Amino acid sequence: SSDSRVGMADLPPILFEGKRYQQVLNGEREGQAQRTGLMKVTDLDSGASTYVSIYDVPRDPGLEADAGDVFFSSFEIDESRREIRIENEHGQRYTYSIDRRVVSPAN
Repeated sequence: SSDSRVGMADLPPILFEGKRYQQVLNGEREGQAQRTGLMKVTDLDSGASTYVSIYDVPRDPGLEADAGDVFFSSFEIDESRREIRIENEHGQRYTYSIDRRVVSPAN
């Protein structure tokens, strides 16, 4: 149950080259198709935002919406490789290439 949940990690946004990268805590509230597993990228000059699906979080219709949420547990940038590294609560790891704008599973 969600009562046994420790809670999501408090992960600050990443600021890099005029953009803010941050975990989306409730994508549905922001007009997205899924609640979690998303990163929002905001251009600090224009204020324009895009959403990136880092991983899918299938919805179980038998559970309350927040019971199926899977949040980031780690969110950091490797500036030399120009990528953001993300790990979720299930231990799954991903990289987001800043230049190619591509998400890949990490080893």
